[in-house]
Amino acid sequence: HMAGHVQIWAAQERIEHRIRIEQPGERPLSGSLENAVVHVTLFSSVVREAAMLGIPSIAMHPDAETLYPDLVNGPMLSLVLDPGALAQRISMIRSGARTKHRSIPLTERLDDLFAMVSSDRSRRSH
Repeated sequence: HMAGHVQIWAAQERIEHRIRIEQPGERPLSGSLENAVVHVTLFSSVVREAAMLGIPSIAMHPDAETLYPDLVNGPMLSLVLDPGALAQRISMIRSGARTKHRSIPLTERLDDLFAMVSSDRSRRSH
């Protein structure tokens, strides 16, 4: 479900060419991560492999804190629970990269993604 939400959001933002969503086993992790700038997940164990390759991860679920206490809030894993924190962390990681500025701040645009995820969680818990 999360992958579908991200694909829809990325298409709305016209950034789908900059985001790769892969399912487990689709290809070797090293191949999936080789060109990544950042790995974003709910709480996947891929954060460990990404860290070994020097690629920072961003987790968007509170369980990441329990699952990866040795990594969370260090240089290789950030826990973010709201659009503002996600935007800030992505910006920090990408600070050296050239980006096109948009008139709507990333924080506001990420609200759409978080709304989709929250809505999906609500439906599954009922």
